[in-house]
Amino acid sequence: MVYDVLIIGAGVTGCAIAREMSRYELTIGVLEQGSDVASGTSKANSGIIHAGYDAPTGSLMARLNVTGARQMERTCQELSVPYRRTGSLVVSSDSQAARAELQRLLQQGIANGVTDLRLVTKEEISRLVPMLNPNLEVGLYAPTAAVVPPYELTIALAENAVQNGVSFLLGRKVTSMIPQPDALVVHSGTERYEARLVINAAGVYADQVAAMLQDRSFSIIPYKGQELILDKQYGKLADLVVFPLPTPVSKGIVVAPTPSGNLLIGPTAEIVDNPSDTSTTREGQLQVLDAARHLIPAISSKGVITSYAGLRAVADTGDFIIRSSEQCKRLLHVAGIKSPGLSAVPAIAEMVIGLISERLRLTPKNTFCPLRSKAPRPLEIGLAKWHELIKLDPAYGRMICRCEQVSEGEIRDALRGVLPPTTVDGLKRRLRVGMGRCQGGFCLPHLISLIAEYRGLDAAEVTKQGSGSEFILGRVKANPTGGDYIE
Repeated sequence: MVYDVLIIGAGVTGCAIAREMSRYELTIGVLEQGSDVASGTSKANSGIIHAGYDAPTGSLMARLNVTGARQMERTCQELSVPYRRTGSLVVSSDSQAARAELQRLLQQGIANGVTDLRLVTKEEISRLVPMLNPNLEVGLYAPTAAVVPPYELTIALAENAVQNGVSFLLGRKVTSMIPQPDALVVHSGTERYEARLVINAAGVYADQVAAMLQDRSFSIIPYKGQELILDKQYGKLADLVVFPLPTPVSKGIVVAPTPSGNLLIGPTAEIVDNPSDTSTTREGQLQVLDAARHLIPAISSKGVITSYAGLRAVADTGDFIIRSSEQCKRLLHVAGIKSPGLSAVPAIAEMVIGLISERLRLTPKNTFCPLRSKAPRPLEIGLAKWHELIKLDPAYGRMICRCEQVSEGEIRDALRGVLPPTTVDGLKRRLRVGMGRCQGGFCLPHLISLIAEYRGLDAAEVTKQGSGSEFILGRVKANPTGGDYIE
């Protein structure tokens, strides 16, 4: 099949572009090396929708951040994704240098088009974050900042794209590309795809994709960020996102509420050589805890329920890269989409549409629907309607995940969805099963059993995140000559 557009990478950027393109009469495919969408950087994003004061004025980051942040609430409403307008606060101890930096950020934010941005006094800081370190006396308040679940947003974008005709080709790692007169041929192992236009949204691998066509105009430097999630009993320590003064390489280790009521702290900023290195370390976790306690002393290691690491795709150009390749005009780079990339994705997708309109004829699709079809979630429809739902289908009354209150009916709906998960992690990112205090200690065996049942698999074939992450090695059988063995 010849596609009009092939997108390489099913992170939040690739999925946002796919959804925006599905408004038009185009054949669109998305190639993703992982077993699911949101299996790379987007699964470990901090989920902060930045106001837009931090990016240098005149940069793509600044323009697209502010525009995208304004569009994000409507996008989340259309896709039934939680969106929580929290505001954000940059804080510091009082000094001439700190006041100068906050003033610089204020003026930069105003120049970027951020609204309602203002400097705040110690008294207002104490009112906004009562549990804040009292030594942090000066601040910059941005009421337009928000938080979203980044993996759920990515999945929702992908599902809506599928509902509007986009094909997702998962588990396909791009291995080579060959230009032809009328198309670009993309290989994934022995599989071959043709496209009139290819979009490189490969995240930390974007420079490797570019190099397949001898394009070495940029390099991606992977920055690892380790983060910690605290139990929901700590969620009220901060009702808004709290930042330290930023550094030249990072916005710093932050304390942020999540849409689900937990508290997120992190990330670190560690340059790594391996673009797949998502390991966590005790040193990194202690660094996160120490920095977070400097902001809010009541944060405790006793509240940590999980830790993880994600990778940021930092381009050596210092800005987003959204342009055609000079080596092959059929390849469009959307690379170096580091923070504030999540905030910018609606605007990034619109910019890409503008660029491809120069190459492809774009005819609006009369059947396009921006609303995601979503199965009922009992916690969202209320107790009375939930009881009515149970009467119609008892599976909605069988609670599988006690911490996050997810029923068998909801799990079944996800496994039968338009873009169903194939792994436990995929199911977790759709429904939050296993994300609560016990981290799957109670529900994991049930999840494995349900995935096996609804996907027609043996339980030993069910994986955490794809091949090589099986939970069950085999079945223990009695050995007639003595002892047991695993088959």
